[in-house]
Amino acid sequence: MDQNIHFPSIASEQLNKVHTRGIDYKKLGSKINSGFHLYTQLNSKIPDITVMQEIDKKKLFTELIAHYKPNPLNVLSEEEYDENTGDMELKRWMIFLKKDLLICYSEEGVNLLYDNETPENESQEWITLLYSLVKTSEGEMKEEGKMNILAQDMYANLSLKSFTVPKPALDIDLHYNDDFHPIHDYILKRLQTPNDTGLVLLHGLPGTGKTTYLRYLSFILNKKLIYVPPAIASNLSSLNFVTFMIDYPNSILIIEDAENILVDEGIRTFPVSSLLNVADGLLSDCLNLQVICTFNTDLRRIDKALLRKGRLIALYEFKKLTIEKTMDLAKSLGMNKFPENPAILADIFSMQDPDYRFEKKNKIGFNRKP
Repeated sequence: MDQNIHFPSIASEQLNKVHTRGIDYKKLGSKINSGFHLYTQLNSKIPDITVMQEIDKKKLFTELIAHYKPNPLNVLSEEEYDENTGDMELKRWMIFLKKDLLICYSEEGVNLLYDNETPENESQEWITLLYSLVKTSEGEMKEEGKMNILAQDMYANLSLKSFTVPKPALDIDLHYNDDFHPIHDYILKRLQTPNDTGLVLLHGLPGTGKTTYLRYLSFILNKKLIYVPPAIASNLSSLNFVTFMIDYPNSILIIEDAENILVDEGIRTFPVSSLLNVADGLLSDCLNLQVICTFNTDLRRIDKALLRKGRLIALYEFKKLTIEKTMDLAKSLGMNKFPENPAILADIFSMQDPDYRFEKKNKIGFNRKP
């Protein structure tokens, strides 16, 4: 047993009880593998949920069983044969340590479900336990970046499709202006915080590195990142969306080119109201979602309610790199010719092309006669 793991205390009488008694598997139907639906059926209330990815699921399962020795009837698991290893592998598992304390694993990650009246210090102990088993530390690049796209079929049924993100060769200090690093540190801290909510707004000229930064986040964040297409993003408070997202709390929504759901048209639009509710309304209390929006439009056109302190995690404008930053990046790329004016990130990388022509801009003003 790993002596470095701190296990919260649970009374032996709780561990010996059969907490799964009363589950109506027939009623659950297709939701039989959903920890959320099992919990709500047993407890008749909606739990608080913390979701973590990149956790050593096998180690967590082994350590929990070895330490707590729960009643076998409180352990639900499913195995499948792995043709590559020739072994039986845990596909998913659930452990009711108490009737209102469930730890489960599925393809979506490790879920901690607990009573929303649990004292904060107790719930934090469990969250700390999960963090101790996260494979990568905060800020460390993972081997593979994952993102999920929210898809909708012709019947308006929603589903998640996972895809691998290309690994960006990104250096925060080299590729962005100096004022971004403290903003990045704060964004990262907030996005890594369990059960947090709020809105990150990133704007600026095309080619300044907004999308590259989103790819970068997918390699260092342990929460589920969900890319939301514009058609779905305009209706975030719909019953269909809310019902679907109940199974994916503590996720981060990503909305690119979000002008259509951010702009103030003189009256509060439904898309803006939906976003406000998800980021800082009653829905946020239930789903614990964070939202990252990128846009190119003028900040003055954005609904001011989105910028309210407490709702807004961070607001940053990606601008052209300063001339000093432009020169530093050009030198790091091994360029022999250097731009003489501030430039956007995409243009600097384009300057590596041997056919790129450097153009000097004429100064505005009077020329002194010789």
